[in-house]
Amino acid sequence: MPTLPEGWTLNVLAGWPLDQFAHWPPLERAGNVLLPESFTGIAHPDDQSDVLFLCFRVNEGEVQLTTVMSSRSDVHTALDRLRRAAPMDTWRRLCIVGMARFLATADPEEMAQEDAQLGIGGMRSQWEEAARTWQSQLQGWGKQNAERAEQEPIRRKRNRITRDHLEQVATVYRQADADGAPPTKAVAEHFATSHSTAAKWVSQARKEGILGPPPGSRGGEVSNPAAAAAARPIAEAAVRPLANRVRKAVADSMRQQRQAGEGEE
Repeated sequence: MPTLPEGWTLNVLAGWPLDQFAHWPPLERAGNVLLPESFTGIAHPDDQSDVLFLCFRVNEGEVQLTTVMSSRSDVHTALDRLRRAAPMDTWRRLCIVGMARFLATADPEEMAQEDAQLGIGGMRSQWEEAARTWQSQLQGWGKQNAERAEQEPIRRKRNRITRDHLEQVATVYRQADADGAPPTKAVAEHFATSHSTAAKWVSQARKEGILGPPPGSRGGEVSNPAAAAAARPIAEAAVRPLANRVRKAVADSMRQQRQAGEGEE
């Protein structure tokens, strides 16, 4: 069981920051553990200089880090600071254990009272219903749910790239490209992964036809591949005379230099 990095605090809540009080997600099985379909790890250093939100989703039995948000820093800087404290797999494991422990101790009545104190008493019945459903599911698993989360790592499935994921990659890529930002870097930051992995996802999205081909070597997307293919010969024909003129000018310059050298002799 990994330990929390020194100088950091971590809280884990069901749901995502923006939908936390809109609904309470159902429990899904991840490996040998029950977890909410979506949950958020809230990590911050003890100096309170920044707060990072690690948003996870349980998808087909796999716990995926889908989004990272920061209260002050840009995501790239915030992720670098997080990785310096501990590897991302460690943060993922800590969040899973924290969520399992929360499920083991959550009490519907206490949470409903806290909601009322926060001025969101209208969600009381919704919370109570969700909490009782959780407790009913957890009864079949006993108290071992939190123990399993602590003792048995949830293996990440490898080489499984769904079409839904590639469509999300394409959406992030297009938005970044439209904003004038490096699109592959934006994909890497959005999904909290390495640049090489993001590049593989982008390449796969192009192969699947979800993302169009790049207009050049610097990335981007051609919105109409058929029109681009038709226009390419015309563009090459337009560039060819210019290239020929450049080559001719270089050859003339070299010939003049040789002639000048021969004249000096």
